[in-house]
Amino acid sequence: IFFFFFALLLYLPQLLLITSPAGYHRAIGVSIFSRDQTPPGYSQELGDWQRLYLAPREVLSLYWHYFSPSNLFWQNDYNPQRRVEGYSVFYLWQLPLLLIGVWTFFKKKFKESKYFLFWLALAPIPAALTADPFHTYRAILLFLPLTLLIALGFGQLLSLISKMKNLVILISLVGILYSVSAYLFSLLELTPITRWRDWDYGYGEVSQFIKEQPSTLRVVIDDPNTESYIHLLFNQVASFKLGGEYYKNPDVLRPEKVGRFEFRSVDWPTERGDKNTLFVFPSNRLYPSEFSGDPKLNLEKTIYSPSGEPAFYIIKTYN
Repeated sequence: IFFFFFALLLYLPQLLLITSPAGYHRAIGVSIFSRDQTPPGYSQELGDWQRLYLAPREVLSLYWHYFSPSNLFWQNDYNPQRRVEGYSVFYLWQLPLLLIGVWTFFKKKFKESKYFLFWLALAPIPAALTADPFHTYRAILLFLPLTLLIALGFGQLLSLISKMKNLVILISLVGILYSVSAYLFSLLELTPITRWRDWDYGYGEVSQFIKEQPSTLRVVIDDPNTESYIHLLFNQVASFKLGGEYYKNPDVLRPEKVGRFEFRSVDWPTERGDKNTLFVFPSNRLYPSEFSGDPKLNLEKTIYSPSGEPAFYIIKTYN
């Protein structure tokens, strides 16, 4: 009972967040039940009754995606923002150990087996209720039970080849060191160069530059998806209190305006004549030829990506 109430106490902030407008927005943004489109396989001729079959089938399909070896061991996340090239949730060399672990688990019939299987069955359910086919972050609930099975498989392997135990441990340590080093190199060196745009690189510098400008200056960020507002809130350019006012309205999923900051698609031919405005453009949304040579426009700053390409153009209009 003590541990139950202790766990409840730890979850209290999360429970309060769930009941807030921000939690509501997050739920409707990812839940499979809140989307407008019909389930895969839906036919207009058959009517809505088929949802009774198609919706559970889709949830079950999403559920089994989290047990797919390709998703867990070698296939990248479909979303490039969460992707590290060549890696998934586990290393590929862990797959044989998992298979040995599963075989050992059912062979030895541990006393706690039913609780472990219950844990394993429950783990993917929250992720399966979201619309993503496979989400590496949401697979975290499945990570620990599968890791235990992999460890069980490794232990069984050592017992099967006990005469070569020390050699196997040495080879394993070298393999782990190599795998971790290769992963860190890909994550820290290669991925920032190849995925910087997917990772919203440059908003930290954009935020710092905006902080140095007059506090009354109108700022317009060219962002058709209206997601850049979160970076300004995170970097404390726009106050959390001000941003929270917009979340009190459950109908506003992503605000297009927070105070003096606007987040939307910019009609540049029309809006380039606006006075005393700071425009922030991703480099793939505006070409230098579209602002060069105009005396009423000034390129205040160019922010560069890790690959050396321009990431953002910050342009100021004058009277």
